[in-house]
Amino acid sequence: MSYKIKEELFKTWSDGVQTKGMTVIHEEVSPVPDTKEQMAYVANNIPQIHVGTYAVTMEHTIGKFERQSSSNLELGNTTTKFRVDGLRFTVSPKDVYSVYPPRQSLGSYMGAIPSITLNRESLPWERKSGVGSKNETPFMALLLLEESEIEKVEMMKLTDLKALGLDFVIEDGEKKVDAINTLVLNDGALDNVKSTEDELPYLTHTNNHLDKDDKSLAKKAILLANRLPQKGKRYQVHLVSLEKGYNKYMPTMYSWGFTCSEHYAGFQRLKYVKTGNLRINAPKLDAYMKKGYVPMKYHLLNGNKTWAWYRGPIVPIFGKDEYVSYDFEQPNKATDFLQLDKRSGMMDVTYASAWQLGRLLTLEEKRIAKDLFQYKRNLIKSKNYDNALAEAKSGKIIPVISRVKKPDLPPSVRDWLHGLMTLEVVPTNYLIPDPSILPVDSIQFFRMDMNWVEHLIEGALAVGEAWEPPQSGAQVASTNVRVPAAQANTADNNSKYSMYSGFVIRSRVIADQTDITITAKYKDGGSFKELDLVAKRKLADDVLLCIYQGAKDEKTTIDRVEFGVHARGVHYGMYEQNGTFEKSVKTVTNNRLTKKSVAIPTGNDGVIMDNGKLNMTKLISIVNAKSVPDFAMKMTEGVEGVWFGYKA
Repeated sequence: MSYKIKEELFKTWSDGVQTKGMTVIHEEVSPVPDTKEQMAYVANNIPQIHVGTYAVTMEHTIGKFERQSSSNLELGNTTTKFRVDGLRFTVSPKDVYSVYPPRQSLGSYMGAIPSITLNRESLPWERKSGVGSKNETPFMALLLLEESEIEKVEMMKLTDLKALGLDFVIEDGEKKVDAINTLVLNDGALDNVKSTEDELPYLTHTNNHLDKDDKSLAKKAILLANRLPQKGKRYQVHLVSLEKGYNKYMPTMYSWGFTCSEHYAGFQRLKYVKTGNLRINAPKLDAYMKKGYVPMKYHLLNGNKTWAWYRGPIVPIFGKDEYVSYDFEQPNKATDFLQLDKRSGMMDVTYASAWQLGRLLTLEEKRIAKDLFQYKRNLIKSKNYDNALAEAKSGKIIPVISRVKKPDLPPSVRDWLHGLMTLEVVPTNYLIPDPSILPVDSIQFFRMDMNWVEHLIEGALAVGEAWEPPQSGAQVASTNVRVPAAQANTADNNSKYSMYSGFVIRSRVIADQTDITITAKYKDGGSFKELDLVAKRKLADDVLLCIYQGAKDEKTTIDRVEFGVHARGVHYGMYEQNGTFEKSVKTVTNNRLTKKSVAIPTGNDGVIMDNGKLNMTKLISIVNAKSVPDFAMKMTEGVEGVWFGYKA
């Protein structure tokens, strides 16, 4: 039995709050944040046979009808043994899709039921459980333990465990002296986490997620703990083997820790994030710094040291007429792009750095440099060189890559230039030259300086140009095949490019939370429409860069970015406020979803006991769960989606 829930039945909206120059709105979204997706909850995925060694015996008999004889001819039996193998004492990180609460996180998890999502949907049922004899009873359990309830976690030999009463059968490939990671509980701790044979199936199910666009179906196994975290305590979560049932000593297959506090938890930490424009945050900014420049140490050719202005390809959003523009005449090397700012007396090394970076990155990729050199050599030999050169010099960045077709650019060079254009291979310190530009818990909006990108690609295309062409009388300078530098960054000059804009976000959520969904939009009249994603890149564990291409017209930039959680990233639990608990119970009738809030009683006579343990029988009854999939669906909790908007 399974339930398929459509997203539009979940979604609700709330009002926004206004901040200085920006708009931030928090919305409550469903467990399925995209209407193109569906989830199906399934009770279990029990394999046809469990892990173990099996024998197949074949009996071969020739009957009397075939032999025209009065008796059968027995040819004897043939027996073949085979083994079904599977995980036993450990689960590797690659087998784990996600955990909740996130590993080593700090947050308000009082109403959250800890869970783990495994990549193989049959994994919890591949072995026989030591708790009862039913096939639907999983051989794994997820235990939420206070650190004070754990005596130790150590490697113990199978022979040592046998002496303690855990006599594991030695399987193929195992030895008696093998050591396994063992959880040792303090006295009395087991009673706080132990579940019955009837409760365990409700704490394990599979989640089948369908993406209607690419028709993909992802099947995951999910295990829940039977306990809620309590404020001010540090917890460890252990996925243990129940092959020998519940004991003081149990193999721990996977574990992580977190701290329960009053702070926003998990995805909700995005509420801490502050919006801004991508530049140094200082009370009194120089005119250059307002435009995203930072002062950098600069080494002169004569060995002296001074300071220079530098700005990366992602810059603050402001009017086009405020961009600094230069006119470079016949540049052939990086120093040709240096410009002196007479007002400050400092060099602007922005475009010189971009040109030199493109050149160095391409030279570092020897295969790309070789293919580019060979391409230029073939062009010189070709009668189409003059036409190709004219097209290259008259085109834009993207058309240059696709327009020069006589002969065409090698696929390797084309892909390399695309990686440069989308900043995929640009080092992080060239994008964010100063850490103060991107403080912790911030989202910074930007637009791309296409002049910078153009110089980057021009530097790459300058590789391999200093050689004599075969034509007599031709000059080396005329053999250059490259994108010309922009003469001025004016509105007219910029109009030949699509507008690229985006954001950089720095938040612990980026590192902790899996399955974040991000949608960027621009305002079109009274509604918002989506922008096309050009690049998505993690600059660090907690830093994410996203670039979008303008739509409708060349002036379109990002106005709003929405964050949500993917269908596979949902968690389970209830709503807690000031020590009281409520559950919004979802019921599906004729594919229509209704919700009803019910109070969850606490105390040892209620659903949530004093130590946080859940009385599963009472919880199943109070949410009126008819089956394991029904219980899983009703215990699913969505998260608050957040969107940030740039407002000039």
